[in-house]
Amino acid sequence: VLFLLLAHLAAFGLLDHGDHSHREPVQLAAMFSLFLWPPVLRAHFRRFAWPPGTTRWLYAFAAWGLLLVVDGVFTFLPGILEKWKFTNALVGHVHIAMAGMLTSFNMLVLIMLARRAGIGHGLDDAVLFRWWHGGTVVHAVALITAGSLEASHPSWLFSGHPAMMTCYGLRWAGGLAMTVAAVGWWRSAHRGGKEST
Repeated sequence: VLFLLLAHLAAFGLLDHGDHSHREPVQLAAMFSLFLWPPVLRAHFRRFAWPPGTTRWLYAFAAWGLLLVVDGVFTFLPGILEKWKFTNALVGHVHIAMAGMLTSFNMLVLIMLARRAGIGHGLDDAVLFRWWHGGTVVHAVALITAGSLEASHPSWLFSGHPAMMTCYGLRWAGGLAMTVAAVGWWRSAHRGGKEST
């Protein structure tokens, strides 16, 4: 892991940081080098003994991370980036990163810290886990679809076209599912905190 990180840092330092296009082979090679990370991180994380309740979050972190790499590289490709730049599709990409991958990693850390401290937390609830990730999938897919429609038909973004409104309705439903999970975690963590005192 450290070797790959140092190699990426060295390559980044050697690249010319001026005005460059995503059509240049060296830029594309840099993006495709992200595919080296998922198997390396998988092998690294397999070296640890993970406490009960963390496995689903570990797999979620891995799945969202892999999806983030695939979506990021695909988005960067010539012909795609020109269409998706500054659209809802890039917002969908950010949700894969933040609501998907980063939230999974943060929950993994929080569960381990709570177990180490010997306090109740409720963060490993399987039902709330499904609400969160199901909502995140719907939210991200709706935004990426909206971005694709927006790229092909820019006026739809402002005209209230039924296809765009359907995407926004799905986005709202996904956000509602995520809110249900977040409120559930807050309530269970609050109850757990009271029980542990």
